[in-house]
Amino acid sequence: MARICVTAYAVVYCAPCEATRISLLFIAHELAMGYEFGLDLRVARRRAALTQADCAHLLGTDQPRISKFEAGTAMPSVVELSILYLLFDRSLGKTSDQILASMRDELLGRLANIPDCPPAWRDRRTRFQTLGDLAEKLSALDPERL
Repeated sequence: MARICVTAYAVVYCAPCEATRISLLFIAHELAMGYEFGLDLRVARRRAALTQADCAHLLGTDQPRISKFEAGTAMPSVVELSILYLLFDRSLGKTSDQILASMRDELLGRLANIPDCPPAWRDRRTRFQTLGDLAEKLSALDPERL
């Protein structure tokens, strides 16, 4: 018997077959991964005492996009992911190093003119340390070496 299935992407007609079941499991797995990524990002951002606006500024995007990442409703591009991994001390390997090295000067420029911390921000010292650590990591990247 056929049925109608509702996914995050669309309402689709589902024939009762193994391929449909596998497709639905894949979609459910993708949604779970996005949700887990979002939670991990939120925890890392808060530990670093950064606002969503801080992360958006460093990624060259807007705050609602960061909110969507954290909600699991959007996933970052490879470039955005590389920047986030650098910011939060993770690694994607040589590929992300090459991407980051090519963007080094642009990221240093964004860092240099990041907006001031909100007046009521709870952990200004940690934010300052996080941004200082990022500046050191970016300065250590050598585009010629990669």
